[in-house]
Amino acid sequence: MASIGNRRFFRTHPMRKTWRNTLLTLLTLVVAILVALFGDSPQPVTQAPTHTKDRLVGRVLTVADGDTLTLDSDGQRVKVRLQGIDCPERDQPFGNEAGGFVRDLVEGKRIEVISLGKDQYDRVLGEVFIDDRNLNQELLRNGFAWWYKKHAKDRNDYRDLQAEARENGRGLWS
Repeated sequence: MASIGNRRFFRTHPMRKTWRNTLLTLLTLVVAILVALFGDSPQPVTQAPTHTKDRLVGRVLTVADGDTLTLDSDGQRVKVRLQGIDCPERDQPFGNEAGGFVRDLVEGKRIEVISLGKDQYDRVLGEVFIDDRNLNQELLRNGFAWWYKKHAKDRNDYRDLQAEARENGRGLWS
């Protein structure tokens, strides 16, 4: 009988309720802190800068030719020259096709440019991305550009894409 009485004592004893309430309060506090630190609660929306020293984001305003375009980045007009490739000029064979290919892909659209410096004409040299596609690579893959070895010696991917276009008779290689 003593054991039954002890169980009843511990189940109803006021100290037991205090410990339980304290434990529940601590557990709730720990969960709240973890949710605040690691939860997927929506963060306040802030406008990230659209360009840094090595990255530009903007909307393409014009396409001069296959490897040169102008974009609006934070209200500034920026001329961009695709680095490591060379497209034919408009008056050369496939020049209009290269320009048209680029226009169809990017004109009026939002792009990202990974800046690799500037050229002698003060144009940003870079790799251009639309969504997850690398425009420099797409031009090579479709035969609308040559790999510019002098300025992209280490770009084996460019070499391979040009070779693939040549082997398959695409664009310049048809």
